[in-house]
Amino acid sequence: MEEQHSISGFIEAINAEAQKRSRSLKEETQSAVTATLSALEKKLSADCEAQVAREAQYIRRQTGLKISEESRAAKLAVLNRRDEIFRTLIEKVTQRLERFCESAEYETFLADSAQELYRAFGSESFTVYIAPRDERLRPKIEALFGGLEVRTDDTIVLGGLRARGNAG
Repeated sequence: MEEQHSISGFIEAINAEAQKRSRSLKEETQSAVTATLSALEKKLSADCEAQVAREAQYIRRQTGLKISEESRAAKLAVLNRRDEIFRTLIEKVTQRLERFCESAEYETFLADSAQELYRAFGSESFTVYIAPRDERLRPKIEALFGGLEVRTDDTIVLGGLRARGNAG
């Protein structure tokens, strides 16, 4: 029996040592798992923060591009509208000027302008220039100046008269 008791004591001692080592291994494993999880959580947190920062930067860049594009489109729309208004205005002014140039008032305007030229040049010899569109009025203008030379000038676009002295 003593042998049995010795064997039993030995087995109990081995079991006690095994349990002690098992607890120690469990504690070391738990400690290693906790440390690893903690390190992974820190890395994951840092990775998430970096990803959020990258995405925020991307969103800012995309927003800036969109604002830029919309601003450019708005400026273009304003410029196009301004050009449209300008063209419409020029068209209306041109039509009004054409109506005026076909009226009796225009003939009176040319006669008054001719008288001003005659006063400005006095007795000096000068040439009167008219717009090609006013060719039909040449005889009346020549009659006002009593034989002075009247020529057409393609550079007179809107109408009216121009004169140049013949001296020198």
